[in-house]
Amino acid sequence: ERNLRCIYPDIRDGDASTATYIPGEGSLFCHNDNKLGWMKDEELILPFFEIWLGDHTSEPALREKLLNL
Repeated sequence: ERNLRCIYPDIRDGDASTATYIPGEGSLFCHNDNKLGWMKDEELILPFFEIWLGDHTSEPALREKLLNL
């Protein structure tokens, strides 16, 4: 299992980055339709998702778009 820094690239304008979380199993990270890696460490994964999807994100407008609100 790799750490997030090893699998998550710098994102540039026009890139597509996805992370799929499956509770109890982990998260799959992809970049421009390429699978980057799988992480099982929920102590790292959950705070990562909170940055973008949490109620107290610094980017509430982006959160709304990501959650399709």
